[in-house]
Amino acid sequence: MEIEKESTEVTEEEIEKRIEADLKSKADLELVEEGTLEEGHTAVFDFEGFKDDVPFEGGKADNYTLEIGSGRFIPGFEEQMIGMKSDEEKFIEVTFPEDYHAEELKGQKAKFRVKLHEIKKRVVPALDDQFVEGLSIENVKTVEEYMEYTKGKLAAEKKEASDNKFEYDLLNKVCEDAKVEIPEVLLDQRKDNMLQQEERRAQAYNIQFEQLLAYQGMTLEQYKEQISEPARLDVLKELVLNKIIEVENITLDDEDFKKGYQNLAALYNQDLENIEKQIPRDKVTYHFLLEKTVSLIKEKAIIK
Repeated sequence: MEIEKESTEVTEEEIEKRIEADLKSKADLELVEEGTLEEGHTAVFDFEGFKDDVPFEGGKADNYTLEIGSGRFIPGFEEQMIGMKSDEEKFIEVTFPEDYHAEELKGQKAKFRVKLHEIKKRVVPALDDQFVEGLSIENVKTVEEYMEYTKGKLAAEKKEASDNKFEYDLLNKVCEDAKVEIPEVLLDQRKDNMLQQEERRAQAYNIQFEQLLAYQGMTLEQYKEQISEPARLDVLKELVLNKIIEVENITLDDEDFKKGYQNLAALYNQDLENIEKQIPRDKVTYHFLLEKTVSLIKEKAIIK
């Protein structure tokens, strides 16, 4: 089985972009007392959307924060805000993209009432040794050391992304010709698990999941439809791996458990002994079996 693996080489341009993003993330937002909203400014505003003069679901928010030029809103929305003054109110007319999430809004014209409260600008710190020391990175005190650190971090990220994609492509290849009947109950369970995971993430940001979807122009039913195919592929992969475990009679020895626990300790940044105490073997046996099976498949794959 032949699978292509992506390059993990890091370019100077990538290093510069990451450092630029790091500087931007440390920037302070400073209130603009006078003047008008410009690209690159951050706007704090209220908005309400209307289609045929009727408010539509998910089209309203108060004190919303948006960096103008980020492209997060419907095409044309941010551009029409440019030039507004603090406390100014205006109507903005846009056309929803044909591929918009909400079926009833695809390709439709809409009008938004916008009230701008505040204009803020980013004050980006200078890249110097003082900035680097303020990051409190171990053994990184100078700009030169920071650039080397960033290069290493990018290389590690690209390797992880390459490994993940390689595994994803490999398992897809293995499942390509599999003739497996997927029980509906397993598919429903997987979709429920995915939904619960996203709900927990929304709760971490103190927001209702349905509200988060509404901001994206999507209903709960549309979201469930969207995750149907990823859920089906997940279940299919698990069923195929289970069959390989059965046919190849794959089992775990002490070395496999040791390696599995080491991976968990690294993942959760915890002491190996604590992880072994907290999670008994019977709770991780199936997970480790799947990991070992995937590793065996990787070993037999031919990398381009």
